[in-house]
Amino acid sequence: MIGSWPKCAMAMIGVAWIGLCLGPKPVGAAPPPSLIASIAGTEDPVSLDPSNLPKWDRIRRWMVSDRSNADPALADWAIWAAVLRSRPETDRLSAIDIKVNQSFRYASDMEVWGVRDYWETPAELVAKQAGDCEDFAIFKLWLAHLAGIADDRLQLLVGIPPSSRGMHAVLLAQTGGHGFVLDSRTPDVIDAALFSDFRPLVQIDFNVVRVLVRGFTGSPPAPAALAQP
Repeated sequence: MIGSWPKCAMAMIGVAWIGLCLGPKPVGAAPPPSLIASIAGTEDPVSLDPSNLPKWDRIRRWMVSDRSNADPALADWAIWAAVLRSRPETDRLSAIDIKVNQSFRYASDMEVWGVRDYWETPAELVAKQAGDCEDFAIFKLWLAHLAGIADDRLQLLVGIPPSSRGMHAVLLAQTGGHGFVLDSRTPDVIDAALFSDFRPLVQIDFNVVRVLVRGFTGSPPAPAALAQP
């Protein structure tokens, strides 16, 4: 059970604040990808280079490096994900969602790392056996990549579940022309069109960070923790 997400709140509101107020100029605005359209509606995102989000940039670089393939602690996970390639994509996503949700304990970064904001690589999640919402989503993204889901159909989506008034992160995947949400709060993969208890703020993939600025209001705190590498 998630409970509260103070770390996610700081981090994800900080991302939106970066997109609106700080850092390098946007690399260009683009229409919302079809993958998030069913959730985000007609939001007009501002697109930023991943370097504007150092914690994600570190994860992204780890995933495309040899380190992600050379860690013995990840070997069983990698083999398991590769075996999934023979199954339909929706079955792969469901298997990944269930296995990750059941394999790790949800815990705050303060409990696991002694800091308010830390994004774990898959290797770090396995080593600690605990993480929070975006750590689960990142691990699922890595497994989906190994299971043969194309990178351009995988995104981290962060935003606000209105029922909780906290911030949350999920994995959004596209297959068969439909979007599906993999969420640490539920064992079931959810059709994105039915994922109504969520207000997206930020969409993240290997190439770009998109801030859904039209849906963002208020004056968030400066993202001091997020801005640090």
